[in-house]
Order: sequence, then C-alpha cells, then structure tokens
Amino acid sequence: MTKMVTLTELKNHLAIQDDRHDLRLSALLRGAIAFVKSYCGRQFTYTTYTEEVEFINGTGFVNESPIGTVSSVVDKYGETYEVLYTSNLCMVKLHTRKTGTLTVNYTGGYSSIPEDLKLAVLQYCEYMWNKPVGVHGTGEAELRTYYEDFDTSLLDMYRVVKI
Repeated sequence: MTKMVTLTELKNHLAIQDDRHDLRLSALLRGAIAFVKSYCGRQFTYTTYTEEVEFINGTGFVNESPIGTVSSVVDKYGETYEVLYTSNLCMVKLHTRKTGTLTVNYTGGYSSIPEDLKLAVLQYCEYMWNKPVGVHGTGEAELRTYYEDFDTSLLDMYRVVKI
C-alpha cells in the first residue's frame, strides 16, 4: 500500500530533527491523512474497487481515479455491460445508453501519490502543528473541527463531487 506521506517527510517539511515529538507527529499525520481521505471522498490507493455507480445514457463516474482497468459492469439482475472506453480521470462510458445504478469492478487510484497531494497533506499537518491552541485530539473528528481556516484549494482538485 502506498503511504501518502511518511513521518520522515513530515519531519523534513517541519524542519524537526529530533525524535521527541514522533508520537505526536505520527498521530497528527494519521489524523491528517484520514481527514484528507474523508474530505476528498477517496482512498487514493491503487487497488481493486467495487462501487455502485449511477449511469446516465451509458456514462458513469467512479470515485477512485485514475482508472486502471474496468473488469465488469453489472446490473442488479446480473446482466453485464460492455465498456466502450474510460477516461484517464473517472468516467466509464458503456456501449449501450443504459441509465440506472450499476455495480462497477475496477482498478484505480495512485501507485505513487502525486506531489501536490503530498504537499496538501504536509501543509495541513503544518497548519495543525503551528495552530496556537494546539491539537487537542488526534482523531479525525477533532482535526476536522480545525480545518475551517485551512486553504483546501489543493485538496478540492481531488475531491469527489456527486451531482
């Protein structure tokens, strides 16, 4: 599994050279990664996914891009649909103009995390590390309450938006 950001990368980003804050930094990093995944609605890891996808006129959008391969598209009755093509991002286009919810099995995500996404995680950790009131908790819920002032524009590029 690809790690989004390592403790060493975080310590280098924050210019921390000793080990006395490692436990706190590790907890901060885990919480920040959980927040990023939750905020973006994605896992980012390159693996196999099964998703219920709403198709309209034969076009649907999966969560984990970029798409590697689509192994199957099946409706609730077991009927399979042939994929015409996929976009580099998240679009699956079928040969037929099917409308409805279909189960899509595919590989997707990143085998190597993009540098701008790593930077967003590092910047969020830096924001939380330097926050005057400090980090009161290490869980995702505690961290989420502090992100309101954080600039999420880098993360917004990776966010799944369902219409």
